[in-house]
Amino acid sequence: MKSILAILFIAACSEANQTPPGTRLRPILNPREAAAFTPASFLQGWAPPTPILRPADFKVGAPGGFGTLQEAIDAAIRTNSPTRKYIYINPGRYQQVAYIPPTRVPLTIYGSSEATTFITFDLSPATTGGSYGALVGKFFPPASTAHGIFASCASRPIIGTSCSNVLRVDADGVELIHLTIENFSKRPGSDQAVALTIEADRVQADRRSDTGVIFAPSTPDHKFGFLVIGSTITGDPAFFATHHGFLARTWDAGQPRNGQVIIKNSKLDPVFNVAAPYAASTTGRAYNGNAAPVRDVNDPRFARFYECSILFIAACSEANQTPPGTRLRPILNPREAAAFTPASFLQGWAPPTPILRPADFKVGAPGGFGTLQEAIDAAIRTNSPTRKYIYINPGRYQQVAYIPPTRVPLTIYGSSEATIFITFDLSPATTGGSYGALVGKFFPPASTAHGIFASCASRPIIGTSCSNVLRVDADGVEFIHLTIENFSKRPGSDQAVALTIEADRVQADRRSDTGVIFAPSTPDHKFGFLVIGSTITGDPAFFATHHGFLARTWDAGQPRNGQVIIKNSKLDPVFNVAAPYAASTTGRAYNGNAAPVRDVNDPRQTRHSSLKGYGGIWEPKWHYVIRRRRINISRDKRF
Repeated sequence: MKSILAILFIAACSEANQTPPGTRLRPILNPREAAAFTPASFLQGWAPPTPILRPADFKVGAPGGFGTLQEAIDAAIRTNSPTRKYIYINPGRYQQVAYIPPTRVPLTIYGSSEATTFITFDLSPATTGGSYGALVGKFFPPASTAHGIFASCASRPIIGTSCSNVLRVDADGVELIHLTIENFSKRPGSDQAVALTIEADRVQADRRSDTGVIFAPSTPDHKFGFLVIGSTITGDPAFFATHHGFLARTWDAGQPRNGQVIIKNSKLDPVFNVAAPYAASTTGRAYNGNAAPVRDVNDPRFARFYECSILFIAACSEANQTPPGTRLRPILNPREAAAFTPASFLQGWAPPTPILRPADFKVGAPGGFGTLQEAIDAAIRTNSPTRKYIYINPGRYQQVAYIPPTRVPLTIYGSSEATIFITFDLSPATTGGSYGALVGKFFPPASTAHGIFASCASRPIIGTSCSNVLRVDADGVEFIHLTIENFSKRPGSDQAVALTIEADRVQADRRSDTGVIFAPSTPDHKFGFLVIGSTITGDPAFFATHHGFLARTWDAGQPRNGQVIIKNSKLDPVFNVAAPYAASTTGRAYNGNAAPVRDVNDPRQTRHSSLKGYGGIWEPKWHYVIRRRRINISRDKRF
């Protein structure tokens, strides 16, 4: 059963409040208007590189780091190097202020997780210059590269909003990764204290805001201001109950001026008032949007805040996602969708946010094992209940690896999925003898996975279940910043697999091959795969041909219908919108249930349902939830 309930807001299944041109309190772009607002328009020739985390040049905090972030920034800038410098902040809560002045040295500042690394301070814009100097002067001695910024703020009678930032970036090309930056000033009245100020270009960072307003653009003289695309806007639990957050307000820099924010193809959680999501300006001007049927979206008389928050990039309409959908693409209604929650699938398990800690074992030069399997074996032999971390140095590793059942929880990670590949050409049509000759060197008799290897080698033909590049039979494994690919491309129905998971509570990013993302084999389970808060996309060729598929049923010896539910996710136009599901692995035609009244677990229909998303190609032991992931269809079989 494959069904889709396509919604923007978790709380409702209607797009009625997003019909162009919208209302004066919430104007909505039509497709023609939205077409002008693309990343290329905003970035003007800049192609933002994917940030890559490399070993730190400088560290902050114990063990072995500078006492303050500013000291590390100063040390990096003093290298005067055009080569990017990496500053790692050890987990902890740092009550500090830091400024990055203009510099030719590109900087990446990163932690292990935004849940464990905090740069925080209580700094109100109402602070006097003298009090400000007493509070933060210790971070900016005369020799500091940022002393000039500090001195300028300290000279003011009242520092104001522009000097109340915890982190200020005046340098181009800065990257901020896995950090939380917060200003916990909570004075009564209109306290406009700021956590992060960016007075620079080409800066990349995750984004979160405080008690109310996410954006306050000061881009009145620019046709293009802020573009939010392919993102999730959410909030702390209190906002889900009160809906008192705001998407944006205009920043009045001394006079009424209208900056711009465009929000496209993103998911908005119900943390604000749907009918009136924009606040009055910083000087109290009432919000005034342009909802005229024919309008100039850059008319300076109106606030330039617009949305085209849609499921498909190609259009601003949800017309093809009305429940119950069609036989080729069934859509869940709100009542049906209510049963499919992370809690239903995870049955009491609360997946922790993966945290990257220093490696216990490494793979590749310098200083690592020659194969991933050797590192896995070494970690398992510790027999420790404490999680072990395996770091893979950048490179392309033509290897196969298996993780047998073990009590040792494992995290296998790299610096970027763009630089680390575990890859092999392994067809399911390979004979057991050829398989042994190809991969036996990775599994000597002493290997913890020798038994899995021997079982596959004993088969006349190894089949799909032994064609995996990486197999996981252990619970609780985490994969972060890796690409796992099987580049077998034999003619016919070659079902080679990059990653097989025969375990529970595994967390990984997800990408698939030339067509099908999911092939669930969960016929005996009420809950199979749940994809939530994710983006399903593909390589450029799929945007042109739309020949990808969201899913097919995995027929394990007989016709059986596994389950996939996709909720609150964004689907790029990489497949046929009207018929996004493929025939099963044995060629059975897809058969969805589009009856107005239906049992979504009816075994006669294919159980693929979507609630704004869909996807599968590995076999689950029980069931999985994929959250906040980027699921990609590429030309190779990749995970």
